[in-house]
Amino acid sequence: MLPRIESFIEENIGINSDTLGSDIIPKAVRFRMHNCGIDEVDEYFMFLKDSPQEWQSLIEKVVIPETWFFRNNPSFSFLNRYTQEKLNILKCPGKIKILCIPCSTGEEAYSIAFTLMEAGCDENRVAIDAIDVSEQVLKKARQGIYSMDAFRDKDRTFDSCKHYFEPVERGDKSNYRSLSQNVKVLNSVKKLINFKQGNIFDENSLSKKQDYDIIFCRNLLIYMNARMKKRAIKNLNRWAKKNALMFMGHAEQNFFIDKGFIPVREPKVFACKKITEKITEKPQKITPLYFQNHPTKKTYLSPLKKIKKRKISQDVNTVTKQDKINTLHSTFHNVRALIDSGSYLKAKGICDGIIDENSFSTEAYLLKGIICQNQKNFLNAVDAYKRVLYLDPEHIEALSRLEEIFLQCDIEKAVFYKQRIMRIKKRRNKS
Repeated sequence: MLPRIESFIEENIGINSDTLGSDIIPKAVRFRMHNCGIDEVDEYFMFLKDSPQEWQSLIEKVVIPETWFFRNNPSFSFLNRYTQEKLNILKCPGKIKILCIPCSTGEEAYSIAFTLMEAGCDENRVAIDAIDVSEQVLKKARQGIYSMDAFRDKDRTFDSCKHYFEPVERGDKSNYRSLSQNVKVLNSVKKLINFKQGNIFDENSLSKKQDYDIIFCRNLLIYMNARMKKRAIKNLNRWAKKNALMFMGHAEQNFFIDKGFIPVREPKVFACKKITEKITEKPQKITPLYFQNHPTKKTYLSPLKKIKKRKISQDVNTVTKQDKINTLHSTFHNVRALIDSGSYLKAKGICDGIIDENSFSTEAYLLKGIICQNQKNFLNAVDAYKRVLYLDPEHIEALSRLEEIFLQCDIEKAVFYKQRIMRIKKRRNKS
């Protein structure tokens, strides 16, 4: 009967139990059965189908929010430029409509609002619909109260957007820097956002017509199987206006290509544009950013003299890429040697240089985390390891080191990471 509950969850909100983790749903079901005083799984399933309240309670146990302000900041920088261009085009009254789904605890929706305000928008020019399946996370989003841990992006720290917040408690603004200090989003920002419960498969959550100029749907489709991805993208396509801009997670861009969208060619920006006309040629699939060559400057041919293009053999390109990979492996080996010898400052400098060149290097973030951990800077170590997991959710060493850190201060979190490791190893052994 438990597989039927897993299928029921997947059919309604799209989450596939295999991608979520093999014991997340069974654990949530057992917890809710105990709370309801029900011993048999089939009896609980019948109760679940007939009780909207119990369905919501189960969802709250299944959904685990993980987000922060300005996550993947290049996307927000691009949104700023795009919005300013659109405002220049729209020299008439009217609102830019934006959808954020799922919005989780609100950090992404507020980041969108901050970006649009910086681009020159106010409540008369923009309307943001923020949708999530969990009423619990929506309650936090509406409150708009956050700790400093919600500001993890090194390019957009709290200082860069503190004018959108006020202290929760009265006091000097210098208290902002305290990790224990909570801050609250200003009401002037909250006015831009309509937080609403719903999900991407709920026909009643949103209008059936093309309504949105910009859609954020990031890191949701990775938890779905192929059939549910297709359903989700169909709905997103229906909600998007002609030429709408769609933002997605770094591992999700290929899902949209050849399904009514074409990729936006911007470094470190994971977005697509809705196609308004049918194209005959199949769009080329995206190669992940960390395998692409760095873009070269555009050169212009003189009108008096044409430069003959040189044909570069594929073998030379292949060797060049392999040389870069070998050099990077050698660099990481040297960094580990520096860490072992206690040369943390030099090792950290190398890692920061690699991250500046390629912000999707899991090994660089991992080594940076190890350095911080050895220096007893556990807060930054945790941040670095979480970035590794954002890029590679099944990175065993990052999970192990997080478990090691939290064993000293938070046993529940340590057990959580230990269980993730065990699930991954079990899944790998089966395959």
